[in-house]
Amino acid sequence: MPAAISLHTAAFLPAAILLVTATVLLLPSGVQAQELEPRVFSNAPVNLNFVGVAYAYSTGNVALDPSLPIEGLESTLQAIAVRYVRTLDFFGVLSKVKVVLPVADGHWEGTLTDVLPGTGLEPGFRTRDAAGLGDARFTWEVDFFGAPALGLKEFASYRQRTVLGASIQVIMPTGQYDKGRLINLGSNRWAIRPQIGISQAFRRWTFEATATGWIFTNNSEYFGDLTLEQDTIFALQGHVIYTIRPGFWIAFDAGVLDGGTTRIDGVVRNTLQKNSRAGLTVVYPLGRRQGISVAYSRGVTTRIGANFRTLSVAYQYMWGAGL
Repeated sequence: MPAAISLHTAAFLPAAILLVTATVLLLPSGVQAQELEPRVFSNAPVNLNFVGVAYAYSTGNVALDPSLPIEGLESTLQAIAVRYVRTLDFFGVLSKVKVVLPVADGHWEGTLTDVLPGTGLEPGFRTRDAAGLGDARFTWEVDFFGAPALGLKEFASYRQRTVLGASIQVIMPTGQYDKGRLINLGSNRWAIRPQIGISQAFRRWTFEATATGWIFTNNSEYFGDLTLEQDTIFALQGHVIYTIRPGFWIAFDAGVLDGGTTRIDGVVRNTLQKNSRAGLTVVYPLGRRQGISVAYSRGVTTRIGANFRTLSVAYQYMWGAGL
């Protein structure tokens, strides 16, 4: 039997499916479009539950709002998030629902170089400290090809080949927001993120690609009573994953994004984003039901917006499906 096939033997099944996705979404919605998440569309037995907690530390230009004319922005952002995932049978194929609740603590400093229309702010050095809730997220995923809904016993003989999937994520304005401040942990607006993706397995290697759009509603309380509008951001991600043994894998991650031009009370800002990031993710099992992941990413090219480095560590526990 080839080594690649033996990765999913029944003896190692719990470890093989642990941490079906490695990354908990941690960043505020202003920079979330640049997060890298491998193994989004991967199969798992139905009726499994995953609960995870993650910590992330980001430094650099963590620009929550690319419309701000701030030069030399330096910031540190710490975030903790709790995530729950449930796998379901959706008309014979695998589906996942995910809920993420983040809290964050950040410090920003930089020089405001322009007067934003209607704010009355004068150019000069500014600092900002904020701590509290971030925007909560709800995601529904469906692997509509190549990932049948299987019980735990049936999943033991499953071999991934090509998986096609789609998801929709809703970001809710639950985060801390002060309309008298330019930088906030919450965005005070809704966002919708449709995504499609493909995952192709070959022996120990898995190759993935996803395409995503970020659609934003308006923030009508932007620094008082101004209205902030933002165009759709389009993003592409690619991941190359190597499985060392069941549950222990390494992913090389990369992503690019384009779009996101903003307007304040109808005045167009020079905020078109054309950025790219790269990263590395390592996942390791801690027994049959538990696992940890460590991820690092950084900006490669940045025209406007977030150019930062992030290190995150996550722990996850699973139960259900007859384990």
